[in-house]
Amino acid sequence: MTIEKGNWKIKEISNDKLLFYLYCVLGTPSHNQGEISGEAQYVDGKAVYNTGKCKIIFSFRNNSVVVQEYLGDPLCAPYYGYGVHCEGEYRLKKKRRGIRGQATY
Repeated sequence: MTIEKGNWKIKEISNDKLLFYLYCVLGTPSHNQGEISGEAQYVDGKAVYNTGKCKIIFSFRNNSVVVQEYLGDPLCAPYYGYGVHCEGEYRLKKKRRGIRGQATY
């Protein structure tokens, strides 16, 4: 399945942490959708969200972020929703000027 649509929003809260919100809708035939939000730590130039059962790594590029999931539970079902995964590349849509580290992908 591929992601039909989705978005990823961030707000840096310190030099080593950010808040994020990730939403995605899978394509046909299921159109399953899910969302997850939380606090991620910067580790080796990437942002890492880790619940102990579901690990998501956000890798930043020039105008996009790549989302990779490393899962203990199948498809992070308790965190997103049944049968949902949001791996992929999200392109930068908007970056707020004057507000440190706030962007929508």
